[in-house]
Amino acid sequence: MTQASYSASSIATLNIIKLLTEQEVAALIRKSVHWLRRKRWEGGTESIPYRKLGSAVRYAESDVLKWIEQHVLQTSSCSTKEVPHG
Repeated sequence: MTQASYSASSIATLNIIKLLTEQEVAALIRKSVHWLRRKRWEGGTESIPYRKLGSAVRYAESDVLKWIEQHVLQTSSCSTKEVPHG
């Protein structure tokens, strides 16, 4: 089915996934492509979900944004509190 054959109502119901390359994700999260590849190989919570399209690796933008939100740290460190002088 070509894009021209979609009706306005069917386009509204499509769940379009924006896919990002390794380079785009690395730039977005300020890590290297090597870091992304290592985390894919290691797995675990540091790995961002990805898709393989043939030999190409792609990341859904929504998965990357979700991963970023899951890695927000909240601290109660005393380094953020004022220390009284003298």
